[in-house]
Amino acid sequence: MSVHHRIGILALLSWYLMVPPSIGSDQIDVNAPLSHWKIQATFDTVARCKDQIQQQLDSLNDKSRAASQLDRSRYLNAHCVADDDLRLKAK
Repeated sequence: MSVHHRIGILALLSWYLMVPPSIGSDQIDVNAPLSHWKIQATFDTVARCKDQIQQQLDSLNDKSRAASQLDRSRYLNAHCVADDDLRLKAK
């Protein structure tokens, strides 16, 4: 496989910013299968995805008490996941 072909394949990869699902109104389930997590946004690079997680955390910290603990927990446990990750297809 040529370098140009591999670069083309990598360019097709998207990254999902994913947060764990809620349990009730005040907890998250970090142990839920990844296929149950929620996609918050899609990015073309993992770096942009990770930057967005940090921006969300910074924003929630700036809001202090106005932001819920649930939102903070979601982004503290958020992951950037490639769109071809097999765990997304597991049920």
